[in-house]
Amino acid sequence: MIAVADVFEALTAERPYRDAYSFVQAVDMMTEMPLDQGIVSALIEILPKLENALCGRNPEKCQRYL
Repeated sequence: MIAVADVFEALTAERPYRDAYSFVQAVDMMTEMPLDQGIVSALIEILPKLENALCGRNPEKCQRYL
């Protein structure tokens, strides 16, 4: 769980060397990574519920995950 949360945070946060990925881009990328895909699926399932709270960090990067 921690690895999935860490990767999601890393992808959706601004970095000096790149812009933050949108939530949709991040979870799409994570489905191709060597992560526990059951946990990634759980993140995808709950992401719409969390999106409003999480968007405060990068509101311009937020999209509804469908």
